Amino acid sequence: MTLRTKFVTIGLVLLVLTVCANFAISKQDVNADTTYNVYLPLTMNNYVAPVISQVKGIAMVQPQYDIDLTNSGSTWYYTWTPYPQVYIDPRHIPMSRCGLFDTSIFPTDYTGYVLIFNEPVNKEPNGCGITPQLAAERYMTFMDTYPNVIPVVGNNGVNGAPWNMDFIDALKAADYPLPSVWGLHLYYESWYVTYFDFDHWVNNFVVLDSFITQSLGFQPEYWITEFAMATGDPIIFEQMLDYIGTQDSITHVAPFTNRAMYNEPWWPSGWVVELYNDNGTLTPMGQVYKEWYP
Repeated sequence: MTLRTKFVTIGLVLLVLTVCANFAISKQDVNADTTYNVYLPLTMNNYVAPVISQVKGIAMVQPQYDIDLTNSGSTWYYTWTPYPQVYIDPRHIPMSRCGLFDTSIFPTDYTGYVLIFNEPVNKEPNGCGITPQLAAERYMTFMDTYPNVIPVVGNNGVNGAPWNMDFIDALKAADYPLPSVWGLHLYYESWYVTYFDFDHWVNNFVVLDSFITQSLGFQPEYWITEFAMATGDPIIFEQMLDYIGTQDSITHVAPFTNRAMYNEPWWPSGWVVELYNDNGTLTPMGQVYKEWYP
């Protein structure tokens, strides 16, 4: 059967079904002003509906390629901004890298998640570089100004565990409510392959969870706001995702990143962490992420 014949056949079938549906409606005793819509399913060969996950996101350095988000089956993303802003795109999660805000661009009645701080233990350009005590002051001011915000705080790697504890202690000293959602960065460094095994990366999460949970006095929710296998190895990256999927406390993930920006001073030298090539095709890690259903 030729392609043209297939389309003609499909068209005839749809026409017959529509006529039958309209005839059935006309036989009923209905009000003349009532309008009926008949929806007929159209089945396409080899079509697979995309699986969309509320868990999956992307830490996007090139947000202009929003097709990357859709093609990975993700529903949210963020960019690294000094002041949180409300984007037209509802998939965007605002960020305040250093806990700063501007009420002229970010309304005080905003309701939803906001990422507060980005690697505050590290210096610019990779982190915010502020003390836990100053961060606590800014956090309290931020939350007092935006009482409807759900903060995702910290966004530190394992080297930020002591910073997190001091930040929590500063909030306790002020008798201020403690945040229940924490962002974590969990990179699998290239040198792990030489000197460690997979359990070393797992232990990074265990250490962060232990420090934060003990300091808070309760089990928090975690967003993995940056993570990747630094060499681009899809096998290890799949192991990472499989482990993340077993942790009930982890509710959102965002790999770093969609596409590379090699010429930027903050781009990690020698890293191969992008999910997409420059032309929009998937990298091996990108294919793994697309096929991962938590």
